[in-house]
Amino acid sequence: MYLSNNVFYYVDDREIASQFNIFCDAKPEVNVGKIDTIINEELNKILTQGVTVAEVERAKTHYFESFVKGM
Repeated sequence: MYLSNNVFYYVDDREIASQFNIFCDAKPEVNVGKIDTIINEELNKILTQGVTVAEVERAKTHYFESFVKGM
C-alpha cells in the first residue's frame, strides 16, 4: 500500500544557508504523522550510515541524463 501519491524534493542552494525541502502528497486515509516518521527515519539513516556506491552512481547517472536531455 502506498502512503502518498507523490513525493519530491529540491535544494534551495544559497551561499550561506541552503535548504533541502521534501514534499509529500499524502493519500486522504493516511496519517501524516506516519509519513513524517518514515521520512525522518530515512534521513537519519542517511546521516548515520551514509549512502552506497550504487546510490551515488545512480544519482550521477540521473544528473547526467537530465543534463543531456536539457541540451
